[in-house]
Amino acid sequence: MTKSRIIVGILAGAMALPLAACKTNQGPRYGIEAGQPEQFRRYTNRPYVDRVFRWSDNAYDKVHGDLEVPRSEDIKDVLNRHGRPHYVRRNVTSETNDVFDEWAYLYRGEDKGIIVQFVSGDLVFEGELLDSDIYLIQNGYPDYAFRPQEYEVGPRREIWVYKDDSSLGETLVSFSDGTLVHQGFN
Repeated sequence: MTKSRIIVGILAGAMALPLAACKTNQGPRYGIEAGQPEQFRRYTNRPYVDRVFRWSDNAYDKVHGDLEVPRSEDIKDVLNRHGRPHYVRRNVTSETNDVFDEWAYLYRGEDKGIIVQFVSGDLVFEGELLDSDIYLIQNGYPDYAFRPQEYEVGPRREIWVYKDDSSLGETLVSFSDGTLVHQGFN
């Protein structure tokens, strides 16, 4: 084998690596617990207003009339069980690089409702609507957000900051695993 063929082979392999990485950087559809596939909730990688990627403060769109979505078997099943969602959010990039759609069903009384997530029309999560989801629906994206700790062990803590329209103050909202634990004004 000549030196030029070896160099060409190395270069071709080096060029293929980034392409392979792009193909495999999508998060898994399901987690594995006790040897069985298990759904897991996706969280957005930008839970705040990011004027480069997101121009509106609105996190969810209220659904009026018929929902225009491709009808996969999972989507048909969810629509049959729960009906039309009250709110939707589309093309959300998760922390695991999935791009997912999210449907929110609000209910009255003690039942908070449910959140349903789809990746390419496949149902990947269905669970309880959290306080953070409800806050996001009602108030839109915060001006900025951060996580005081980023450990895999322990509760998922987030602090969202909403600037006051008059520029005189801020509202700080703190969540632990999606449950509202503090809301205050600064």
